[in-house]
Amino acid sequence: MPLSRVGQLAVATPLQWLGGARVLARPATVRRRATVWEMASRAGATVTVGGWWGSWPVRRVVGEIASERAWLGGDCSPDAVTPGLAALVEATWRGGPANAAAASDALAVRLVETAGGAEGAHLLALSLPALDIERRSAAAATPFALVQRQLPHLSALDTVVAELRSRGYSVWLVGAPWHGGTAFVASSAAPPGRWEPLAAEELASTVLDQMGLPWPLGLPPPRRDLSRVAGATGVVQAYGPPPPPLAAPSARSQQVQRDVLRNLGYLQ
Repeated sequence: MPLSRVGQLAVATPLQWLGGARVLARPATVRRRATVWEMASRAGATVTVGGWWGSWPVRRVVGEIASERAWLGGDCSPDAVTPGLAALVEATWRGGPANAAAASDALAVRLVETAGGAEGAHLLALSLPALDIERRSAAAATPFALVQRQLPHLSALDTVVAELRSRGYSVWLVGAPWHGGTAFVASSAAPPGRWEPLAAEELASTVLDQMGLPWPLGLPPPRRDLSRVAGATGVVQAYGPPPPPLAAPSARSQQVQRDVLRNLGYLQ
């Protein structure tokens, strides 16, 4: 689907990745490489991030971030959510569902409604982890019972994608499963019926290129066969390390981060 608003793009992920043998918190509290939304912000685009793993602690960007701490636990502290989204997180958790699966769905839908009308280059990155949370919380459920639990979350995902497409966004749906399974990337811009490998680094370059932003130095070139972007080769830019946090997390806050991950089963 061609972009009807230049540079507007949304990335959503319904699942997360886990593997290996060592016990290790995911996401890590220390990160050496910038995320795709931090690169987009450095290039001058507005970004809105909701619940994406690795967004805690929130960092200085052009736009707003609700980290996984805010997304999955309603944390409104300065290291968990930027001021522009704190009221939305608080209202959702205070007046709505009291569990992470339902709350993350509600936040995603509300964030699309509030951020979907942004003008100019805009990257909206949303995490929709409810499918995975339900599977973990009902590990002994029969396949039929699990499907019944998943239906409301699939409906929320459908609402988010439909709303974004109606507003002229190009949508990338990224699925990275835990404990094996098949990772996938689906795009509203890609031709139908394709199946081939796509590395995370290639996806980052492709997203930035589709927004009309410089290609990241040191990463593979974008996959224009998937984005259908035409024209000359883009400018290459070194995006550097992650920006500094808005508020440096305390030792106590880092322990809470591990506790949140442990309670939800997100420990590797």
